Amino acid sequence: MSLAAPTITFQPLSESALPMLRNWLKAPHVRMWWGDPEHEIELMRQTMAHPLEQGFVTSIELQEFGYIQQWRPSDYLVEEPWTADLPQNTIGIDTFIGDVTMLGKGLGPAMIHAFCAKLFDEGADYLVIDPDAKNTNAVKAYRKAGFKHLLDHTTSDGVTHVMDLTRSRFQRTL
Repeated sequence: MSLAAPTITFQPLSESALPMLRNWLKAPHVRMWWGDPEHEIELMRQTMAHPLEQGFVTSIELQEFGYIQQWRPSDYLVEEPWTADLPQNTIGIDTFIGDVTMLGKGLGPAMIHAFCAKLFDEGADYLVIDPDAKNTNAVKAYRKAGFKHLLDHTTSDGVTHVMDLTRSRFQRTL
């Protein structure tokens, strides 16, 4: 079974998308896993000027439904100590489905799979994603896209369930 069946597109983040993202970040199903919407919007805005980080609005058949971003774990050793032992060129991913009407349709794994294909096509070799361990829906979606459990990192906020995906494992999912 191919996870890449629906055509998912990625539009680079722009100022014009921020009001929609702000609304999505306020939705209960997103808010429980992401931070304060205004703080998250500011972080998203910063990715637009960062050479190694990039955010995208995801769409299927021209309907915008989610957000996905890439980041360099090596830039966050203080904030995310679990990144210290990762290869230098590791790419991290964060994502959410914002449009509540698009939940439960299999778009999470499809979006992640399509984004991983994009990153591997661009030369990535190793990807990580770090959901809250309590976010079982996200963990399931990442597993369906090929990610495997790497480690758990405990902080005062809870447990981060770090998962990874290699190029070779990804190619076996095609």
